[in-house]
Amino acid sequence: MFPISVSPLKYHNKKMFLAIAASIRVHLCFYIGIVFLMEYLKKCKNYVTE
Repeated sequence: MFPISVSPLKYHNKKMFLAIAASIRVHLCFYIGIVFLMEYLKKCKNYVTE
């Protein structure tokens, strides 16, 4: 087993990594959603103007 002093540190780093990964995923989904929305609105505008 790991020494007690090392184990919590590794656990904490893993938690931090998971939290960062989760926040990146959320931001990425949000960004992609905005891009799709903009494209969709552009298509609608083009459709209306034609």
